[in-house]
Amino acid sequence: MTGYALEYILDSLSLDQLMLIHSRGIEFEETKSIILVNKIVECFFGAKGKKSKPKVPIDKAPPKFAELKRIFGDKVQKLEHK
Repeated sequence: MTGYALEYILDSLSLDQLMLIHSRGIEFEETKSIILVNKIVECFFGAKGKKSKPKVPIDKAPPKFAELKRIFGDKVQKLEHK
């Protein structure tokens, strides 16, 4: 609780702030409804959804120096071990 009356808070916000709060509230409710539907489906059918794969494969080898040099030009340098 803020200790302020709701009318005072609404009067002190700008239109942009009100629109931001409204859009974030709608996004929250949509996300909450998706989670609820997924839980209901999981309860009825006992199956969980597909697990999402990571965007970057973990087992992928790092890029070679020549490839980085081609992409970034002179911004990359190869370190020499002494």
